[in-house]
Amino acid sequence: MAEDPSTEPRLPHQPIDRIVGPLVRFLHAEAASGVVLMGCTLVALAAANSPLSQSYLNFWKTDVGFTSTES
Repeated sequence: MAEDPSTEPRLPHQPIDRIVGPLVRFLHAEAASGVVLMGCTLVALAAANSPLSQSYLNFWKTDVGFTSTES
């Protein structure tokens, strides 16, 4: 008798699916954005209060923009 295919574990089709699959499931969770925001906040606080703080502040003072090449 054949087993029900829905009970078999799904194996990744490609090696990248091992990384992308859990990431996609995480990002579909409602709390994921809060976790990412809290993680970024902790990294920013640590960088601003570390010996690398001057480099961190210089990064935020970097001018970025678009310019027109028309005369």
